[in-house]
Amino acid sequence: MGSRTFCFFLLALCATLASASGSLRRDSFECDSCNTLVEEFHKQWVVVIKDQTQKARAESGNGDKPPSITYNQDIEDMVQGFCKSKEYRQYSADMRAGCDDIMKDHLREIVGKFLHQEMNSDLSHAKGVPQRKKEVCAEMTKSCPDVDVSKGLSQCGACRALMRDVNYVYRRSHPAKRVESLRIWEMFEPICEEVQLRHEGKQAKQVAKIFQHR
Repeated sequence: MGSRTFCFFLLALCATLASASGSLRRDSFECDSCNTLVEEFHKQWVVVIKDQTQKARAESGNGDKPPSITYNQDIEDMVQGFCKSKEYRQYSADMRAGCDDIMKDHLREIVGKFLHQEMNSDLSHAKGVPQRKKEVCAEMTKSCPDVDVSKGLSQCGACRALMRDVNYVYRRSHPAKRVESLRIWEMFEPICEEVQLRHEGKQAKQVAKIFQHR
């Protein structure tokens, strides 16, 4: 099966699932909202922290030792405008509303989770995001069940995990991004590229392998 044929098949299946299920159950909506928040927060956090790190190294003249991360105005601006940011416009109104609700109740706690994490040299690396989602969505907000996303899977299990990812990306997307033939590739290409946002260790490799063998 060719790559584009594979993506058309996945989109058709997800559209069928979404149509059959109708509106999201409240618990599913809350879980999708929280997972989306953590994933997007990671992406925006990386941009701000990478800029802060580069500035700190330039000022200190020491390019080897990682500078400490401090809560400055750039971080405050990102946090305060997070749910209304241009990056968040790609998601549905429900996801944006869910972001507002979660940040209203847990903003400082969520920032603390990221502020105190150890930053390695590859700031764009998504390793650790599934654990952060567990801490925020399963333990802090209790929006999602606690699921092990690191255990090994059978080929069938990895395929089901990929399908869940596809359906999740479809559900949370802005309506304008759904079922537009010219945008299909744009929607599915990041699923493989961002597999470590949703899976860890051996499981991440197994899910990525299913997509690569499409």
